Amino acid sequence: PKVETYDARGNTQWRHGWLIFDNEPLADALLAINPYRNTPLRLADNKAGRLRLTGRFRAGDSQSLLSALPKILPIEINEQSDGSIEIRQR
Repeated sequence: PKVETYDARGNTQWRHGWLIFDNEPLADALLAINPYRNTPLRLADNKAGRLRLTGRFRAGDSQSLLSALPKILPIEINEQSDGSIEIRQR
């Protein structure tokens, strides 16, 4: 049988202000990111939601996160008239 380990330290980093993603679908990552934002990040399509995100981001620094995402993933970020942010795969 395969033995799996549980990284308790990595899963509690949110308590210290960090969001950590390890090959997470972007759609799932947004569920963790949006509670820290005043306006939500939204996916324009399912293709973008299936992209995998790995990284460590400060929970309260969404501007740095938004700047980093298009450098990490093949996405475009567009601000909408209601202030929300739409993410679309390039």
